[in-house]
Amino acid sequence: MFLDAAQAMVRESGVEVVMSAGGLFALLSATDTDLQLDGAMIANPTYLAVRQAELAVSVARATGMPVSRGGTFARATPRAVEELLTLIGRN
Repeated sequence: MFLDAAQAMVRESGVEVVMSAGGLFALLSATDTDLQLDGAMIANPTYLAVRQAELAVSVARATGMPVSRGGTFARATPRAVEELLTLIGRN
């Protein structure tokens, strides 16, 4: 379904980059680095999330701004971290 929707966007709107909001596609494409569809790049959502987190750390260090740890931004549990590392094949 995701690829069908992406293909329609590429065909109808001429988009050059497609970014998913995560979900099942993020899990299924966690190790993919070069996805393309009709000439448009499909950005890896896992990579984008990691880079966004790295940027947030850089901004916090540069400005002294504290990092939010409430609600959505609470630290991942050790189990969740282990599951992600297992999923992407890293130790």
